[in-house]
Amino acid sequence: MGMKVRPGTVYRNLVFVLGGALLFYVVYSIIAFDDGLHIPIHRRQKHLYLTVSKDRIGHRFEKLAPKRILMWTKVFDIYPTTDYLSDCKGYSDRCIIDSNRSILPVADAIVFHARDINGQALPNSTERKPSQRYVFMSMEAPPNSGRSKIPSMWYF
Repeated sequence: MGMKVRPGTVYRNLVFVLGGALLFYVVYSIIAFDDGLHIPIHRRQKHLYLTVSKDRIGHRFEKLAPKRILMWTKVFDIYPTTDYLSDCKGYSDRCIIDSNRSILPVADAIVFHARDINGQALPNSTERKPSQRYVFMSMEAPPNSGRSKIPSMWYF
């Protein structure tokens, strides 16, 4: 004859399984919670770049580094920050947007908004690194772009 399973054993095992699943769900919910108000402590690519030595990974080191984008001018009277990339999945970890002009020598790209140039001093193009990109950004139609404010020395 077959072995009888006591109902108390079945209920106890069921409680253990459901309790374990509930505990796993609660722990996962706490760890994965993101209310959107807090800045992440670690961002994968920036963290990796800052903790891996250059001699260990050689030529790949520069590719891992987040790109530094210098906003030379405001964009409609506001300096954009890295927060503007929060909607772009994968890019907020790969780009750092800054308006501090002291990073000019190490910036990967310098962005100039056409309407906000207004005759202000532009960086010396003779000191520009060959790998550095100058970006002429315009959200206006060409006649209204502010292109006339740019020196005509093949700046862009």
